[in-house]
Amino acid sequence: MSPKTISCYSLALRRVADYFDRCPDDLTQDELKIYFSDLVDSHSWSTVKIDRNGLQFFFKHVLKQDWNREDCVSLFLLNSFQVKAELCPQSAQLR
Repeated sequence: MSPKTISCYSLALRRVADYFDRCPDDLTQDELKIYFSDLVDSHSWSTVKIDRNGLQFFFKHVLKQDWNREDCVSLFLLNSFQVKAELCPQSAQLR
């Protein structure tokens, strides 16, 4: 993994930990939906993807846990992006 990827994933984990004011190792699907809902509204699409991938890496490779949140988060993000694209097509293309 490149140093830049490590830096991005570390920032993603700090962002999640700051949001919930705790370590992200026991976040529920509902908490992740809330987090990503706010993130989609406040950050670029690339930041959203980095945070999702950083959390997935953290769960799979650091905690050695199944990333059983993938379907929930991926579907939520896809739906959020599609709704934004329908409401504001130019904005969705820029992200």
